[in-house]
Amino acid sequence: MHVAHQAEPYSQFPAGILSRMNYKDIRTLKMLEAVENNGKTSQRALAEQLDISLGLANAYFRKLATAGYFRPSSTVKKDVNYKLTRKGAREKARLTYEYILASYSLFKNAQDKLSGFFSELEARRIRHLAILGVNDFAEIAYLSMRETSLKIVAVVDEEKIGQRFFGIPIGSIAALRNLSFDRLLITDPKIDCESYSREVLPEKLVQRVITVPFYN
Repeated sequence: MHVAHQAEPYSQFPAGILSRMNYKDIRTLKMLEAVENNGKTSQRALAEQLDISLGLANAYFRKLATAGYFRPSSTVKKDVNYKLTRKGAREKARLTYEYILASYSLFKNAQDKLSGFFSELEARRIRHLAILGVNDFAEIAYLSMRETSLKIVAVVDEEKIGQRFFGIPIGSIAALRNLSFDRLLITDPKIDCESYSREVLPEKLVQRVITVPFYN
């Protein structure tokens, strides 16, 4: 795991969530959830889940234990089981509530922006879209798109080939060469649309690329 990840941890969470909850709160919530769901969760597994170094995960874990959020419940050989304390359960409930509020705010903001965005596409007589990138942004885009005349003809993501996105098989970018669609909708805010188009996409698709209006 590269040290550079520590500068911007939790890359798996939508940017809108991170703008409404700080890293510390999300880190605490995820660790408390892990302890509650599986008291045997290793700190290495926590590090991978939070996209941080093992040393940093160990430090966070010890800090939460010292704060009284969980305690050892039993020891079998060298394995230690942990259990949330009442204090830990209350903190988890509070942070879960905050996360739900942040998620709703994110979803509502996204829907408002996407509604106008999709209306513009319809006005330009664009009807058939392919989606590149399966994530929370893609899911919100899909749900918002259901109230329009726009249709998804393909979903591609090199890391999730063979899985399904709302029942649609996820394929590879290469599969786009043989499909007919009006625009390729990039739903990953981490992708530099222009450079990605030139370096990865087939030449005939470059002019069809658009991105969803990402939000903070």
